[in-house]
Amino acid sequence: MGSGNRRYSEGLTRINKANEARTQLPGLLHLAMEHLIYCPACGGPVLGYNNPFPTADLVAIQERQVLLILRKNPPSGWALPGGFIDYGESAEDAAVRELQEETGLYAANLRLVGVYSRFGRDPRFHTLTVAYRAEVSGALNAGDDASDARWFPLDGLPDNIAFDHRDIIRDACLLNG
Repeated sequence: MGSGNRRYSEGLTRINKANEARTQLPGLLHLAMEHLIYCPACGGPVLGYNNPFPTADLVAIQERQVLLILRKNPPSGWALPGGFIDYGESAEDAAVRELQEETGLYAANLRLVGVYSRFGRDPRFHTLTVAYRAEVSGALNAGDDASDARWFPLDGLPDNIAFDHRDIIRDACLLNG
């Protein structure tokens, strides 16, 4: 048997063993974590995995006010500027880009607030976000996925804050500065 055929056969054996193990585990969550895909180069079967979608959010706080955008798209509500990280893009660059697209503002001096990955934090699908706090400058102007952008007093946040952004704001306030 040639090395290519042997690798193909070994791949099938691994997939079969994974399938057997999967049937012995309770619950549907495990079943949703794996799926069969086919290699575009050789056509062989490969186990694919459903992973969280990576996102980045930016917290801007000035004079005891936090910047929020009103989402144009579901889920509705006020949110921190942020969004999905593009392939090949760093989390930091994504946070800066999303801020600029959604508010017209520019970010400087990013500091990590935290990583938030609780299943269910986004009602659409599993996401994880890398949240940063930054200084911002420029003229505020809602754009892209934001229908509005405003500064809110930290002690007067709107009720309808999307995702877990209230928690992220709280954590950002704990950072010095």
